[in-house]
Amino acid sequence: MQWTEINDRLTGEVTIIDLAGHMTLCEDKPVLDKVKQLLQQHRVKILFNLNGVPYIDSPGLGEIVSSYTTVVRRGGALKLCRVSRRLRALLETTRLIGVLEVFDAEEEAVASF
Repeated sequence: MQWTEINDRLTGEVTIIDLAGHMTLCEDKPVLDKVKQLLQQHRVKILFNLNGVPYIDSPGLGEIVSSYTTVVRRGGALKLCRVSRRLRALLETTRLIGVLEVFDAEEEAVASF
């Protein structure tokens, strides 16, 4: 995946990962690597803030799903907020909108944990 930025911050017990840039095919999996790093620190409530992601392709979506699966298997929860209309439509088309919880506002998403 190609990213401009991957930053994390803590709000209560929730780790918010702010993503910026295009999520496209490449050999590295920086988002999944970041999630695994957080899980090693026992940070299992994770929120992806996708406000800065203007474009995502199928491999990018696959990295989100892999991250979700990894977190859930460790007893945690991963949710999304501030997704673009294009990404929301992609999540609906792939029927992932019923699997992944998606919120418009970050505050609402944090409170849902």
